[in-house]
Amino acid sequence: MCGFLFIFDEQDISQKRAIRALKFLEKRGPNSCQWENYTIEDGPILQTKRPGQIFMGHTRLSILETSADNNQPFRASSGSLIFNGEIYNYKELKKSALLRQNKFRFENSDTEVLAAGLSTHGVSFLPKINGMFAGAFLDFKRKNLTCFRDYFGQKPIFYYLDNERLLISSEIKAILDYVPGTLDIPKLLQGAIAGYNASNSVYCDIKALHPGQHFSFDLLNRKLRFREYWPEVLARSPTNSRLNSDSEFEEAMTNSMERHMRSDVPIGLYLSGGVDSSLLAKHLAKRSESIKCFSISFDDPLLDESPYAQKVAGKYGFDLVSETVSTPPLAEIDKILDYFDEPFYDSSAVPTYYLNRLAADHNVCVALGGEGADELFMGYKRYIYTYLLQNLKKGVVGFAALKLIPALRRLGAPLRHKYLQNMESHYAEYLFRRSSDLGIQKYFVDAEQYKYTFENELTRYSSSFPNKHELSAYLAGDRQNYLSSDILTKSDRAGMMNGVEVRAPFLDLEIARFASSVAPEKIVKGKQGKFLLKAALSKDMGRNFAFRVKQGFTFPLRSVIAQNYPNMRDLVSAFVPQIGLDPVSFQSADVETMNQAALRHFWKMYVIARFLSQA
Repeated sequence: MCGFLFIFDEQDISQKRAIRALKFLEKRGPNSCQWENYTIEDGPILQTKRPGQIFMGHTRLSILETSADNNQPFRASSGSLIFNGEIYNYKELKKSALLRQNKFRFENSDTEVLAAGLSTHGVSFLPKINGMFAGAFLDFKRKNLTCFRDYFGQKPIFYYLDNERLLISSEIKAILDYVPGTLDIPKLLQGAIAGYNASNSVYCDIKALHPGQHFSFDLLNRKLRFREYWPEVLARSPTNSRLNSDSEFEEAMTNSMERHMRSDVPIGLYLSGGVDSSLLAKHLAKRSESIKCFSISFDDPLLDESPYAQKVAGKYGFDLVSETVSTPPLAEIDKILDYFDEPFYDSSAVPTYYLNRLAADHNVCVALGGEGADELFMGYKRYIYTYLLQNLKKGVVGFAALKLIPALRRLGAPLRHKYLQNMESHYAEYLFRRSSDLGIQKYFVDAEQYKYTFENELTRYSSSFPNKHELSAYLAGDRQNYLSSDILTKSDRAGMMNGVEVRAPFLDLEIARFASSVAPEKIVKGKQGKFLLKAALSKDMGRNFAFRVKQGFTFPLRSVIAQNYPNMRDLVSAFVPQIGLDPVSFQSADVETMNQAALRHFWKMYVIARFLSQA
């Protein structure tokens, strides 16, 4: 994992300013920090020792082929590469007919393989890649820059473009150090409703390259051209997934784990004891891997899943390093929030930070996590109820959908109303209303502003989903939304704060292809999602373990707010009215009697206030 910064400026670049901006990315790459300067002459782009119109900088976390010769910027036959992430199938690509004519210096460098592929084949090489990545390739002869991002958006990439310059970076902070940013208040409010900032940043002129997207920038005419790409693995016809789903899933997991274990440094496992991380442990045990596992909990027994993690580690003979964390001090929480560069509302970022810190403290800089399994295999309650209710609406009742009726009765009136309201709407709108924070409406001073903001966010969200409702549609839509903008953003930043690369074997393209083709009844049974995964785990850990109620990765939010309420309330009161929100209901609130919704809303207000106070 690494950080990168690209600057193109019609005027000669200030070397001092460029290097200072690059230094903001050193947490992402603590092992080296290098840069190169280029100038545009009448002929090809040329490297120069003095500052020119182009700056390419990179901070490296060394994982594969760790020698300094493999540092970036990395020169290929026709250009220079800076990128962040891992190309998991680099060995297969290196041996393929695509690159057979290329001469390679290194045995184990995915960077060299990516540079060769882009130099030889251009953007047509991107669909061949199975990995997590984002980066930029400067073509010397064509005077062209290509920027790209992986299909799921596991790695971040932001860009800024005006009449004179283009900046591209792994994180917003490096761009903001070089050029000023103007807040996009409507975008910020849309994120407050959705619960995450999707599509672009909360700054007017700083955009995010979308998952599965690339753009070309002509350095001569200053034009950007965007394209989506589709991974070749996902485009292949399904084989026998509907008939032999159990065995095919095992094969896909085995192949994914082999690719994700490619590393020249030790790898750890984040083991919560939940279904996803426990399945990873199972497949590591099949490989006879000796691996260190990490788990944290807080000193609230209701938030402690460590007994489950201990049971899994004991089953497979793994060394488990666990830590119990007391209620974090507000100053440390603020540092975590600040690192995201935007309001990040998911409070599980706090325990995720501590988990990565624990791994870093034990000299582990690569870890496997269970990200993506819920999106691929219907792990969220909102997915299940939306899917089954849509089938009821269409008359495709079946046994699974019929089981939903008594389940809804048991929910009670409030939740029953939540899941049945707007049932007649398009499934994407229905899902948005189930997953977004509609309760925040009461804090908007202007009702029309709320209506306008809500409609804009609903339109943006719904446009990500295919019109046809089927099981694979949930991943297709949330790939551009919750998965990339919340789950994977949290994983990336919490890891990078500690110099840890977090890999997600469930987001291997072979797993994604399998999930898109398997029979729906293998994934959803009754009101159970992830049935295939739970059934696979139950063979080793038992049905009670595998099918227990899902517990989120949380931290003691009430305790944090109670211990710091006056300071947090004062900051909220000072800043959130600036964007049209009214926090008056929190002025004299009793934290101990706040319901969960009120706690979440206060936390969201504090996240916004903290961001505005630092912007």
